[in-house]
This record gives sequence, structure tokens and C-alpha cells, in this order.
Amino acid sequence: MCASDGVDAAAAAKAYSKRKAPAAPCGRYGATVVVYKQQMWLFGGTDGGFSKKELDTSKSGTDMDELYVYDPKEHVWTFISPRGKKPAPRYLHTAVVVADAMLVFGGTQKTAGDVWSFNFKKMTWTRLSQAVALSRGGPGSLYAHGAVAAADSTGFVVHGGRHVDGDISDVMWFFDLKKQTWRMLPVHVMHHSNPPARFFHAMAAVSLASAARAEAVTAKGATAALIVGGSIRSPVLLCSTDTWLMFVDPHTNDQIWRRLPDLPYGLHYHQVVVHNEAAFVTAGHLCSEVKQHTNLPHLYLNHVLRLDLSFWLDGTVSDAHHKSATWQVHEQH
Repeated sequence: MCASDGVDAAAAAKAYSKRKAPAAPCGRYGATVVVYKQQMWLFGGTDGGFSKKELDTSKSGTDMDELYVYDPKEHVWTFISPRGKKPAPRYLHTAVVVADAMLVFGGTQKTAGDVWSFNFKKMTWTRLSQAVALSRGGPGSLYAHGAVAAADSTGFVVHGGRHVDGDISDVMWFFDLKKQTWRMLPVHVMHHSNPPARFFHAMAAVSLASAARAEAVTAKGATAALIVGGSIRSPVLLCSTDTWLMFVDPHTNDQIWRRLPDLPYGLHYHQVVVHNEAAFVTAGHLCSEVKQHTNLPHLYLNHVLRLDLSFWLDGTVSDAHHKSATWQVHEQH
């Protein structure tokens, strides 16, 4: 175990030189973090090779396959080394929790279209599916996509991302845990333009505990998610400001999409969480074309934006409210 302040690059390099993982994760990006029973689990990521070579090479082969758990009560990190096979190193993948498992999909490598399950109780990895190409009815290998667990715990929903071989995706996919197969969920928006293809966006599940909300989708498998920003162009990025509230039944593909107020500036590589019927966005990059239109000192978002979602969730939103509602800087108290 290691204290919560982690390890510096020199300590990490020393551990790697002995072919060991550091006791705590060194700095990295493109990793995933999930919460299970009040502990935080971190998987994968990369630092461009800095901690292993003490030089930012940004070359292939520097991705990580390490799994760590952080205990907020004890303020310690623990490196987890499961027996048996495990996923290949990756970053810009996604991870969601379904029941007692963490499901991992995607990444920047062509082989990263596989799906893996980490069982928290057994502490073992299991590969559920190899990569399934588009031509064979699967999403192929995606990275910088979004994912949320299905509300009925039957699988997970993936949106957007970029295919390792080039194109940005504008569709959703559902991975069925029981069948261990993929199913495409073509996006369709009634009376509105469809959300454009994107990657590096943020996506978070939204609770449907109150279900006037199910004006949206009334079936048992109804899943709601918020999709925020991202880049709608590649390789030269073009940041989007749009925000969408999505309701989908992954078993029937019944859908409702609601366009919510735009971000004050386009973002990519940011994070969003939903808590107490409000959305919070932080971190991430501004695209270069929007820097001149903001008063932010850098190309990074270093504060928190908040949007009240309650009006859209209970179905009482009016046109007047939609026009007046905006993302607000969330002040600390």
C-alpha cells in the first residue's frame, strides 16, 4: 500500500526498472476511474513513457495495464495484481460498473475493441468478447468514446468515439452481457437534428428514479445519459458546445433526445458527473479556435460548470426556461 499522494516520476522509474509496478499510480492521462463500494478503482492510462524512460516519448508501447484501488477512509493506494490473463495495455478506453464487475472496452490500439470484465469479488479478469469489426456487426476498435451502464444492469451503452482506423462515430452500441454480443442502436432524434459524430466528449448516467422522466421511455430497460461537448472533427479538432439528454431502451431502441443549453465554450477531453439532478463539468481542453473568445488564461478549464437538470427530468421545462437556463460557474462555499 502507498499513501494517497502517490509516487513521483523517479520512484516510478525505479520500480519499472525492476519490472515492478509502483506501489501507487504515477501521473497519467487517458485512464478510467470507477467507484465500487466506496472505493475508487483506476485502470490503464499512459504518461507517454515518461515514468518508464524518464523521457516523454509519446510513442506506442507506453500504454499501461495496471489496476489500482484507492481507499478514501485509509487514504492509501493498493496495486492489484490478479492472476491469469488480463487486458492489454490501453488508454482512452471506457469502464463502467455493472453489479459486481467493472466492464472495460476500447482504447487506442487496433486490438482494443475487446470487452473485459473484472470481478471485484473474485479479483479476476475475464474476456467477454474479442474485437468485432463493423463489417461483422460490431463497433470495431473505438477510443475517446462515452459509455454508461444500462439501467437494468443487462449491459452497457457506448456512444460516439473515433475508430482506430480513422472515422468519428455518430452511433450508439449496446453490449448485451447475457449474450455477450453487440447490437447497433442508430441514433434518431424526432423533430431535431441528430447530434453530430464526436469523440473526446463527456458522458454520464442519469438516474431515472422519478419517472415522469419516463415520458421518455417506459420500458424496464430505460437508460438515461448526458452527453456534453467533444470534438466533431478530426484530425484537426473542432470543439462542440452542445449538450444532450438521451433516453434509450437498448432492447427496443426506443429513443428520446433533448437538446439542453450549450456550454459557454467548446470543450474536449473533459469530465461530467450528475449528482442530485444537476450536471457538473470540469477539466478538459478548449480547442484553439475558441481561446480568443474566452477570458480563460490557458487552454484548460480550471473551474466547475453546473447545469440544473431537474426541469428536463420531470418534464416541466418550458421554452422560456430553456432560453433562460445556462451553465453557471459553480462557486465554492
